[in-house]
Amino acid sequence: SSRKAQPMPGIKNAYDYGFRPGNSAEANTRALQAALDGGGNVQVMVPGTYDLCRTILLDSDTRLDFGAGVYLRKAVDKDGNNASYVFMNRGAADGTWNENIVIHDMNLSTGGLEVKTQHPVFGMNGHLAFLHVRNLEIDGFTMMDGTPRTYVIHVVGFEGVRISRVHIEGMKDAIHFSNGRRFVIRDCIFKTYDDPLAFNAHDYIDYLPEYGWIEDGVVENCYDLADPENGTTGFFCRILAGAWRDWESGMEFQRGDTVVSDGRIYRVLGPADKKIYTSTVQPTFAEGEQTLPDGVTWKMLQDHGIVYGVGCRNIHFKDIFLQKPRQIAFQIHFDKDQYSRSYYPHSAPPVQENMVFENIFIQAPVRQLVKAKTPINNIKLINSMLNGSEIYLYDMGEGLHYDTTHVLMMGTTFAGDGQNNVVRGSPTRPVDVKIIGSVIEGRDFSATVRNVEVLESDIELDETTSEHEPL
Repeated sequence: SSRKAQPMPGIKNAYDYGFRPGNSAEANTRALQAALDGGGNVQVMVPGTYDLCRTILLDSDTRLDFGAGVYLRKAVDKDGNNASYVFMNRGAADGTWNENIVIHDMNLSTGGLEVKTQHPVFGMNGHLAFLHVRNLEIDGFTMMDGTPRTYVIHVVGFEGVRISRVHIEGMKDAIHFSNGRRFVIRDCIFKTYDDPLAFNAHDYIDYLPEYGWIEDGVVENCYDLADPENGTTGFFCRILAGAWRDWESGMEFQRGDTVVSDGRIYRVLGPADKKIYTSTVQPTFAEGEQTLPDGVTWKMLQDHGIVYGVGCRNIHFKDIFLQKPRQIAFQIHFDKDQYSRSYYPHSAPPVQENMVFENIFIQAPVRQLVKAKTPINNIKLINSMLNGSEIYLYDMGEGLHYDTTHVLMMGTTFAGDGQNNVVRGSPTRPVDVKIIGSVIEGRDFSATVRNVEVLESDIELDETTSEHEPL
């Protein structure tokens, strides 16, 4: 179309900069970047498909509005190169902060293109990638062809994020957070093979640029759609913690392990093969990567905000519709596999805190609504439907110490037929339970709790203990 939309006074029209349907990916990339340089309100209103072949950088105080019928598509340039990230804040590469960025009503196609295997900004792995950002808003976003290795929206080091009216389908995580506070995720539809939501305070070494707690958030009115064709892995929401210690000579490490040394945080690099490395040379270098004389290769990750453990706290999930069959909907855990061991044995574990689950509707088989292996102070299930699912807390060993986890189930509808595990613990992990305001709808319903102390219950419970509980 040659129709030129008329912008409001003070608003930049990307069309005037040469950003037009049918132009080459190279020309459109240059034009959109020119329109966005320096911030301001930029509008793209002419309907059509716009190809982009390099990352577009967003400055502070930027608002980017898209009109009806506008579609962005990742593409390759004449040399076969493609954008790793579609949008990224300009400060991500040099450690500075950006603020007040708004993206409104964007339709994006990946064109089947991933972020590059070697991330241009270490640890950032999203088609939309933001590192060190305050007051980020994504309102209205659609992507229906998410790729197998790249997150869709990846935000790390944030203060104030609002993501709303999102529809994401594809193969990898839809929204992936690390290290941030004050967020809202609202009115979203997800159909992803991997986790729709990942709150990873710890993460695989290739996907984490810095450590910090994730806290003070609301997730509201979100749908986990069934996908019979592709199935699923992962969870509706992955809530991942980590802990480590000061370096000492003789410590044994595997890929991804973390230590504090000489006032910095270092992580072990290496293949994902569970090989054990014995460290006898202390890492003290100030930046980059080094293989030390003992053969251990380290990455200096962080020289600020030094912490010995990270996790998630004060997160409220509300009006969640679980329509995809899953083993676990909400996994509160430590990693332990060939890719990552997020809890170093005998470290002081972080206590994840205050997880609230309100108006949770289980509309497909979900074996465990919540499964936790990390310490957590309390779990509250409010006005929700527990349709044959359970809350399961267990002891992973590794020298972990657990204080009591308090479980409150208030206004729960028990809709499972026959005998149902409601709350299950481990013999070595203290858990107490209150169940009040219950509604029973299941046929011949009966409830069992295992390895927990029942403080109060308005339904009859079969209380049992066992010496061993499978993971």
